[in-house]
Amino acid sequence: MSVIVAKTKELNQKLALFGYLALLLCSFLAIKSFFSIFSLSVCVLGLWCWRSLNRFSYAFWSMTFLYSTFYVGCLRDINADSMQISLMICILLIFLWLGISFYNPIFYPIVNWFEYDFRYRHDLPFFLCLDHGCYESRLLDFRSRAGSFHSFEELEISETVKMVYKLNGERVLIMGKLLSIRQNTLGRGFYYGVQFDNSSELKTLDSYWRAQKTHIKKLKKIKNEK
Repeated sequence: MSVIVAKTKELNQKLALFGYLALLLCSFLAIKSFFSIFSLSVCVLGLWCWRSLNRFSYAFWSMTFLYSTFYVGCLRDINADSMQISLMICILLIFLWLGISFYNPIFYPIVNWFEYDFRYRHDLPFFLCLDHGCYESRLLDFRSRAGSFHSFEELEISETVKMVYKLNGERVLIMGKLLSIRQNTLGRGFYYGVQFDNSSELKTLDSYWRAQKTHIKKLKKIKNEK
């Protein structure tokens, strides 16, 4: 599986901060515990978390959980006073908060990879309008003014895109800015993370998206009861 990732400068700065905090936590732990095998293992795990996040790998979430669990376990055995322990815990909380902030469609879209029946897939078709034409694409995830869509067209990072949706029989134009690009498998198109412009049309899309999601859940429930 191949992953091609592109990010804006702002997102790269955020990732750099995350990596810096991970390195700071690892340094505290290694020094205060005199470089024990266990603490060094946690350091490696922390750096692995950063590497997974930098590549948009979904393994980031399991790595972060393991890292946090082992790190808290190490705090009980290290040679440090209460003030140093408090500082390390504060840094750990900032580290976790920053990690949770990446839980959005720009980095990690929620996609039902195993649902092959299109009737029960929670995505929304739309037309991606570019200078050289309009192309059918699909919105895969939509949360808090951020979304992820799939398209076979190659776009540039930070590019402004025009998306035309057909909602309740009416055409709705929504603008957005590309913040991330990923390609999980060569030849299968690109997954774009987009930040939508705030507008009344976006509220219409949000209402339609929620209603569609509820409707599909009901359809699947009826299917499973048969």
